[in-house]
Amino acid sequence: MAGRGSRGRSERRSAGALESEVLATLWATEQALTPAEIQAEIGGGLAYNTVHTILKRLYDKGLVLRDVDGRRGAYRPAKNAAELTAEAMHEALDRGPDPIATLQQFVSGLSPEEERALRDFLGEPGPPGGRSLPGEHRLRGERGLPGEHGLPGEHGFPGERGLPGEHGVPSERRLPGGGA
Repeated sequence: MAGRGSRGRSERRSAGALESEVLATLWATEQALTPAEIQAEIGGGLAYNTVHTILKRLYDKGLVLRDVDGRRGAYRPAKNAAELTAEAMHEALDRGPDPIATLQQFVSGLSPEEERALRDFLGEPGPPGGRSLPGEHRLRGERGLPGEHGLPGEHGFPGERGLPGEHGVPSERRLPGGGA
């Protein structure tokens, strides 16, 4: 778990950083990997027991699946990187007091390429010239008013306070404000 820093001192990676490295290693292959294979791939003097502990934590969190072949276990990701990231974003939105304001802040920080991809996904045309206009609220028009760009809701964001199953709102997800 330790590597050498710029001054020759031993540096420790956090459990979260190690979990991320293990997941990245698993995502980079199509097959399940054993702890020894993951250890060899990550390198950096990481002990086998450390890799095994990280895999157990990831398994307990439901992030990896274990394939057992005799006594030997191999691990594969339970979700791909995009699914895991989207889940973390949903959890962050659910924790905050104003998910719409959080989304507005997030969207306003998108690169032009990310904005184009989001517009394409939502089926919304971009502004003339392909770039956001100065003062334009990205994706929602100047103030994000209800009904702008054909989007429902108080802030003009798809799915906001919508009914389960409408506008991309899954029926199992609780909406801010106590809606189903």
